[in-house]
Amino acid sequence: MSQISSIFFDDMNLGLSKPGQFGFQGPYGPLMEGIIDLHDYICFFLIMILTAVCWMLAFTIYYYSYSSLASQVKQTILNKSVSSDQNFFSNFCTNFIGVVKYQETKHFSHWTFLEFVWTVLPAFVLLFIVVPSFILLYTMDESASNMVLTLKVIGHQWYWTYDYVNPTFYNFKLNNDAQTSFSFDSYMIVNDNSILSNSESLRLLQVDKPVWLPSNVHIRVILTSTDVIHSWAIPSFGVKVDAVPGRLNQTFLFVNQSGRFFGQCSEICGANHGFMPIEVICVPWEQWVKFFENGFKQ
Repeated sequence: MSQISSIFFDDMNLGLSKPGQFGFQGPYGPLMEGIIDLHDYICFFLIMILTAVCWMLAFTIYYYSYSSLASQVKQTILNKSVSSDQNFFSNFCTNFIGVVKYQETKHFSHWTFLEFVWTVLPAFVLLFIVVPSFILLYTMDESASNMVLTLKVIGHQWYWTYDYVNPTFYNFKLNNDAQTSFSFDSYMIVNDNSILSNSESLRLLQVDKPVWLPSNVHIRVILTSTDVIHSWAIPSFGVKVDAVPGRLNQTFLFVNQSGRFFGQCSEICGANHGFMPIEVICVPWEQWVKFFENGFKQ
C-alpha cells in the first residue's frame, strides 16, 4: 500500500466540497461539465428576467404613486385648505412631479401589445432553455458502444457492495487462472491515516475499501438495493442514480482525470443514512489493469 500511496495520494485531485465553497464541485467528467454549462446558461436568462421584472415593477410603482400624489396635492391647493408647511410640501411635490410624465401610466393599462409581448417572450425563453436541457438529458442516458467495464453497485443499510463484472480489455488479456470478477463491501471508517499521505482523515467520507476505476474509459454502472431505496451520488461526476429494491438502474461514467472522489447516499434511507459515504479512486488505465490483476490487494 505504500507504493500505491506514494503514486496516487501525494498530489491527487480531490473531488469533494471545500470549506466556504460557493457553487458546484469541480467537474471531472463530461456530464458534470455539461451540468455546469447548462446552469450558467440558464442563469443568464434568470438575470435578464429578474432585471426586466424589477424594472417594470419600479417603473409602475414610480409613475402610479406620483400620479396619485400629484392629484392629491393639486386638489389640496385648489381647496386652499393648506398650512404654510403643507404649502411648502405641495410646491415641492408639484415641482418634482412636474418633471415626471405621469400621464404615461395609461400605457400600462389595457395595453394589448405589452400583454402580447410578455406572453410570447417567455415561450421563446423556455424554448431556448429546453433545447440544451433535452440534449444534456439525452447524453446522460446514452450508452457508449465501447464499454470496457461494468460496475454493479448494491445498496444496503448502511453500506455499499461493489461487484466488478468481467471487464473487457482492449490492450490486455487475462491469464486463464486469473480472477475475472470479484465483489467487496465498502463501509465508512472514522479515522484511518494509514493510507493518506500528508493529509488528514476525511470525516464521514472515507471508507475502508474504495472503488477503483480507470480514467478516460467508458464505464457502465448498474445499481440495485436489497432493502430500501438508496441513491448513489458523486457530485464531481454529475451522477445521482437511485438504487431500488427489485429493480436494476444504470448510468454511465467517463472520468477524464485521475483522483479521489467522494459522494454520499442522497436518499433518506434510514437512521444511519448520514453514514453511507462513497469513495472512488480513479487511476490511469495501465495502473488499474495491474491492480485488477492483483485483486486490488493492499
